[in-house]
Amino acid sequence: MLWLLQTSLASPESFETVFDNVLLRFLAWIFVAAIAYHFVMGVKHLFADNGKNEELQSARMVSVVSLVIAAILIVASFVWVMF
Repeated sequence: MLWLLQTSLASPESFETVFDNVLLRFLAWIFVAAIAYHFVMGVKHLFADNGKNEELQSARMVSVVSLVIAAILIVASFVWVMF
């Protein structure tokens, strides 16, 4: 992945060459989607470490909200990378 990003940043022509391939754009999207999901769940855990949302109802609500936010970010990153 790092080689791919380094190659794409060498020149405008190499960027077009690398990201003209749909499979490589899909691979980049998977990477961005994983980072977005990991970020949202990390923020959720930071709140849990501070003693927030320790009850069952609030923990379930925060989990659902976190999944919705992660899904929105993943769909937005798909549109951003693929189109």
